[in-house]
Amino acid sequence: MINLERLRTNGFEQRAKTYLKGHVGELEFYDQDLLNALLHDDKKYAALRWNVQDGFLRWRRAARMSPEGVAALELELRTPVIIHYTGSKKPWHYKSQHPWKHLYFRYLDMTQWRGERPVTPIGYRLNLALNRALQACGLKKSKYVRVQEL
Repeated sequence: MINLERLRTNGFEQRAKTYLKGHVGELEFYDQDLLNALLHDDKKYAALRWNVQDGFLRWRRAARMSPEGVAALELELRTPVIIHYTGSKKPWHYKSQHPWKHLYFRYLDMTQWRGERPVTPIGYRLNLALNRALQACGLKKSKYVRVQEL
């Protein structure tokens, strides 16, 4: 979230142009790199529910977090506000297994692209069904933690 009025009154546009000219070819993620460089001393942290990312929903997250951090994150995940579909497999890709993928399509169906869905090859569907059966039997672990249904 950005306070546009503040950016406009603080001359952000000109500072951004100057920064970009001075760092041609150095930036990997232009928008994010620019915002991080120019606003690093002028930010406030929001609760994690305002930027829920794919990694927050995966089992491996616990390896990098304290038990208190995991507990706090799980509380935040009960009331997500913005779900940021990070990672290479987006909800519109048939290989996406994101637990809240259906929410993307719920909102897509409110647009002119209503009903658009990725075509999923039969082989992938069979593999997915097998993986779900193995998970149900406890023989395979899901990539994602169990999340509440939204």
